[in-house]
Amino acid sequence: MNGTIAWDDYQRERIKTDHGPLLVRSAGTGRPLLMLHGFPQTGHTFRLTAPALTDQYRVIVPDLPGYGASPGPAAADSGAPFDRRSVAHSLAAMMTALGHDRFLLVGHDRGARAAYRLALDFPEKVAGLVSIDTVPTVAVWEAMTYRSANHAFHWPLLAQPAPLVEAILRQASDDLIGHLLERWAGTPLTADATRRYLEAYRKPSVQAGAAADYRAGVGLDLDADRADRAAGRKLACPLLVPYGTGYTTTDPDPDWRVFADDIRTIPIDCGHFVQEEAPDALIPVLRTFLQSV
Repeated sequence: MNGTIAWDDYQRERIKTDHGPLLVRSAGTGRPLLMLHGFPQTGHTFRLTAPALTDQYRVIVPDLPGYGASPGPAAADSGAPFDRRSVAHSLAAMMTALGHDRFLLVGHDRGARAAYRLALDFPEKVAGLVSIDTVPTVAVWEAMTYRSANHAFHWPLLAQPAPLVEAILRQASDDLIGHLLERWAGTPLTADATRRYLEAYRKPSVQAGAAADYRAGVGLDLDADRADRAAGRKLACPLLVPYGTGYTTTDPDPDWRVFADDIRTIPIDCGHFVQEEAPDALIPVLRTFLQSV
């Protein structure tokens, strides 16, 4: 479309946050749109979807703290400050510093967990939320059985205390990350994207950041979800959940009803990495939703 900006032409800068300097890519004009990647990726995962939105939106794509080119601070045994609430608060402050007091929000995987936490904690800031192929953290842990634990073994594995996880990643990051990328994708990711993600996880900062993120996921993040559920807190904005039917085999609507009333789920024929595997299907879905909120 006219006015779109190619991924390679995005402005790239390092922006100071409470979690250290983040690599941030930005392009386009219009309403601000923050897009947050997940594990085991970087902001590069949005290279096939974000450019199509720059004709109507100011698109902002960071590498999250502890991921990619955003090293992040030292972590406590609890995983703090890589818990989703702390990360969300840093991102909200970053957007305010960039001049965006209210914005649209898209997240995938761990980025989607930071995104819904941001929307819950700062309802005045988020006009609409898209959670790509992700359910709330509390839903994952409380529904875990031996079968789902075998499928999502990385959740308990990466949450183990230091220095075990860091040692595993130091010795075998290519094996583990390569396995997960292959296992979760319905269609193999490109060789270039796979290479980039593997290279990222060879960095000690990324190994430490991912471990801290998952340690927080079994403690601080779970506690935050349970507290909000007990208090009856729900998203104030509309929620869209596109999901890859090759990875998420049941409609995630019931899991989200705990935190959302205004919700729409959309199945897409692909694996977990919807934004990379099925951009042609996802882009019109995003456009329709974002224009409606």
